[in-house]
Amino acid sequence: MRPMLALLAATFTVLTSGAACATDTRPAAGAPTRSPLGPPGNAALYLSDGSVVSVVDGATGQVQRRMPAGAPSPDWKRLYSVAGSYANVQLRVVDTATGAIVHALPVPDWASEARLSANGSWLALVSKPDPRAPVTHFQVRDTELVGTPRDVQLPGAFVFDGLSGDGQRLFVLQLRPDGSYQVKLYDLAAQRLLPEAIVDKSDGSTVMSGASVHSFTTADGQEQLTLYERDARNQSFVHVLPVGTATEFAYCVDLPAPGSNWTLSPAPDGRHFYAVNMVSEAVVTLTADGLTPPQVSGGHVDAGTSRLGLVRDAEAKEAGQRTAATVSADGGTLFAGTGDRVVRIDPATLRAGAAGRLAGEEVTSLAAGRSGWLYATTAAGRLLRIDPGSMRVAWTSSPAFKGSSILRTAG
Repeated sequence: MRPMLALLAATFTVLTSGAACATDTRPAAGAPTRSPLGPPGNAALYLSDGSVVSVVDGATGQVQRRMPAGAPSPDWKRLYSVAGSYANVQLRVVDTATGAIVHALPVPDWASEARLSANGSWLALVSKPDPRAPVTHFQVRDTELVGTPRDVQLPGAFVFDGLSGDGQRLFVLQLRPDGSYQVKLYDLAAQRLLPEAIVDKSDGSTVMSGASVHSFTTADGQEQLTLYERDARNQSFVHVLPVGTATEFAYCVDLPAPGSNWTLSPAPDGRHFYAVNMVSEAVVTLTADGLTPPQVSGGHVDAGTSRLGLVRDAEAKEAGQRTAATVSADGGTLFAGTGDRVVRIDPATLRAGAAGRLAGEEVTSLAAGRSGWLYATTAAGRLLRIDPGSMRVAWTSSPAFKGSSILRTAG
């Protein structure tokens, strides 16, 4: 994939101002977070290891209930999960408040998981990705499970990419023998796959490569942003797909080197998205605006007179430490880290505030609660509660959550 939106400066300098921030009223992150913090006991954390979602008390680390991993509704009141054996595969709807299965119905035996539209009104049943598949199946239906499902059968190998909020457009990736792929649109009303691939509007290219890492949809449901790493040029990029319309175009935002260790974190407003790489200490801000190309600005984290002391030597970089990031509930602070360090960053200026060490623990995910507390999981399976003002660890759990990441905080 060639360079896409020429919106990043040739010299990747510290961001001091820009169109995306000219009227920004989000509070600055340079000063410590206002106190007092809310009671940590009010927070419930949703952790997942890929197969199970655990709801954990934010004060004690006690697991309150466990549920099968699945696609959450936008309000997180329901999880849609596919489970069962070859002879009895079911779509199960789970009440997240109790963990109880409130609805179960049989589905085709090829179904492996459910994926939802951004507004939660529609779901697609998808099969396991198989680049050698002669035929790929999908099934689209309403999440109330009252309408007639629509079956989709495509010759060749495809994987799910997105679903429009009106349930009329299914976006898929058509896999190619060389490992690359093309984005295509299936018109559910017309029951046909459009022959033309969706084109990158900046350069006319249709072929993509790389591994998807994170995907989020804007608050208005118009665009889907997906982070890809290590494409054919060993570069990372954000693919912006206008799922809110029957589009022939998409937008790609190339990220600076390195080609890995990136993460994508949404702000609570659903308009600002931060691509962060704490190996290179780079941040790229994407601001969505309907169906138009996102506004893009970027720079390096400005440590000022302090030392971040994150990943500075080649040996540590080769170790493949991941970046973790999250945004505070008010949208005014970006938290990011890698290895055993986490730093507070002002997203408008990229100036760093306090940086904290995690006592040798390697951070794997971060999440900010509405109470103000910052939470982290570590490679050793511990859950940490961090004071966002001092960035000091206030509480550490036992190593009971190995392989888990924080999906959501409530309270």
